[in-house]
Amino acid sequence: MCLKKAAGAAFVCNIFKKALQELFEKDFLREITITSFSKGVIIVKTPNSFYAQEIKLKEKEILGKANQRLEQDLIKNIRFR
Repeated sequence: MCLKKAAGAAFVCNIFKKALQELFEKDFLREITITSFSKGVIIVKTPNSFYAQEIKLKEKEILGKANQRLEQDLIKNIRFR
């Protein structure tokens, strides 16, 4: 069961990354890391608040694109570290 959850979380993180790729340039994306997904929350590691703010400004669009690819509303929120 844990392996299935881990694989599902990795899949959601990958889909989220693809949504980010549609909206941000490669240089921007090199600076961030998608670390985990659990209970509807995706965790993104950023080097500073600028990156977090840029993602936060486009949060609805990112979540919309990611959840559309997933064909269900799995990702509810983005948190930053």
